[in-house]
Amino acid sequence: MTNRWYRGTWEPGTDISPEQTEFATAHRVPFLTSPHPDRKYIVGVVIGDEPFYAGMVPTEEEILVVADFTKNLLDYWFPKPNAYRDEMEHFAPYDIDTAPSRYFIKYRHGGWGYRWGQWSSPLFIPSKSEAPETLQQAIERYRKHYG
Repeated sequence: MTNRWYRGTWEPGTDISPEQTEFATAHRVPFLTSPHPDRKYIVGVVIGDEPFYAGMVPTEEEILVVADFTKNLLDYWFPKPNAYRDEMEHFAPYDIDTAPSRYFIKYRHGGWGYRWGQWSSPLFIPSKSEAPETLQQAIERYRKHYG
């Protein structure tokens, strides 16, 4: 199966944060410079340096939680064996698709928020001015609204 989305070669571009770690890459978790990247990563963590989306680098334990969240989404959408999923996994070190993206942010106060990639507003739920939530609470809030 050849999908036009995966033709060509992978180039990381400016979407990937300079804070990206080998551990996160090994678990297919991209650290993004913006909540509006050029590519539609299925799941990512925003580590931007702009005031509205300044995020912290997650711990390795948190990276594993995000990786598990991504795996569960992929297992639901593209259960293996699946040629499209195989093609996606071989194209880049991160999962990229045309479906809506889910992005997380770890705020400077340590709480977490999430967003759908195509939202213009709100930027993240909960916002950084609301009571902090753990990563697991942000994931549960996402699941409550979007399944």
